[in-house]
Amino acid sequence: MTMKYLDSVATIRANLTNFSTESVIYRWWFKDGSTIVTELKNNSDIDCSKLITAIIDGTTYYALYVGIGVNCQQRFKWHIQQKHTPSSVKSGFLSTLRQTLSALLNTDMTLSEHVVNTFIDQNCILEWDLYGHTSKQQLEIIENGIINGKSGYYPLNIQKNKNVSAGFIKYLQKMRKHYKK
Repeated sequence: MTMKYLDSVATIRANLTNFSTESVIYRWWFKDGSTIVTELKNNSDIDCSKLITAIIDGTTYYALYVGIGVNCQQRFKWHIQQKHTPSSVKSGFLSTLRQTLSALLNTDMTLSEHVVNTFIDQNCILEWDLYGHTSKQQLEIIENGIINGKSGYYPLNIQKNKNVSAGFIKYLQKMRKHYKK
């Protein structure tokens, strides 16, 4: 997958109103040494040899999550600025990525908004490509190919992920359930 854009989450957060409303496929990169990367590297269910790495501005990052959206601006806002209200947590409306990050950062979801925001601002870079006004169904086909392709290994993607062990997916589901409060 060739991406055309790359920026830190902190920079994106400050400029969200300037983002395109076109369809998007995006990849989250996590800084080596961050809590999430360390947790994954220490988990025996993760095949670290399959993790995709890149040197970005002299620092090693790991690609751990891929997502899609029919509106780039709305999707990034949802991931980056979403509020962890009790109703959004209880209903499951909280972004699955934010749910996973809350759990891996060992913080109850209703209390983790600041923790997650600080973590992603300090440790994450987003890479994305715009796809005009492509339908959600077409984006899902592309996303599935990325997650389950020979070059895909995105352990933070749970749904339809055949490349990551069932044991790790169960672990993430258990962690998310435990911190869903």
